[in-house]
Amino acid sequence: MMMAAGFTYFHHALEEPHFFMCMMAASSFDIPAGFVAAAEEPGEDPRVQAIFNFYGYMAQYARSIGQEPNRQHMMQNCLAGWSTVHGFTVLCLSDHFGSLPEEKVETMAQAVIASAVRGLDFEAPLEVRLPRPKTR
Repeated sequence: MMMAAGFTYFHHALEEPHFFMCMMAASSFDIPAGFVAAAEEPGEDPRVQAIFNFYGYMAQYARSIGQEPNRQHMMQNCLAGWSTVHGFTVLCLSDHFGSLPEEKVETMAQAVIASAVRGLDFEAPLEVRLPRPKTR
């Protein structure tokens, strides 16, 4: 589900780059306040409702990895995932990977989105947890 959300964001931006850039240029929405408001209720603002709904997906993901979906860590997790996917998307839209075949960019997108999803942590989001060594 989280991979699908990341790819939807990425592909929509590539298909509608002018809309994407226009949407990101608007600074009238207070993103931190929106994240805080969404932790309480969906509210009237469609942007807060979208964040509230995304919190629901994040909660499902937290449970699927055996963690409790702690609302106080939702903002950090949402921003970590979004920032990673958004940054890669902007690099693609800015033609920084223009010399690569489309298939290679898709593979890179999959790796970036998977990395963002792996980094979500609802118990200790401020800690770095190194991968466990493989046992032989």
